[in-house]
Amino acid sequence: MTRLRASGSKTFIDAIVMSEFANARARFAFHRAGEADFKTFRRSGAFKVVAREIAELLREILSFATPVGTAFANIDVTSLVAAFESGEHDFNDLLIVETCRSKSFVLVTDDADMKGSDVPIVTGNQNLLK
Repeated sequence: MTRLRASGSKTFIDAIVMSEFANARARFAFHRAGEADFKTFRRSGAFKVVAREIAELLREILSFATPVGTAFANIDVTSLVAAFESGEHDFNDLLIVETCRSKSFVLVTDDADMKGSDVPIVTGNQNLLK
């Protein structure tokens, strides 16, 4: 995040990306804690600490990233559903790519699932760079 802020580039984020980030961090903490059930973990005191940490990170992101709406209302959702139906794509990933395409954004990601996306990507993920 530090290098991204220092670059002077405008940074945008939508609710889906924030949700994906928060859920990934929560799942990481869940697995690290060795709990058996995610919903039980989310109701625990241990998760309250994790939730505060995630909220702090989200606030940090919002300190330099401008919130934008998804492209959902302006895209061919039927095509997204068909692409999802193939079983090869995550629906949120498809929606993120469409949002980037519709707004002419460059996607900054470390998610290897974005390989083959037809939007410009900035990444440090070696699998995406191949």
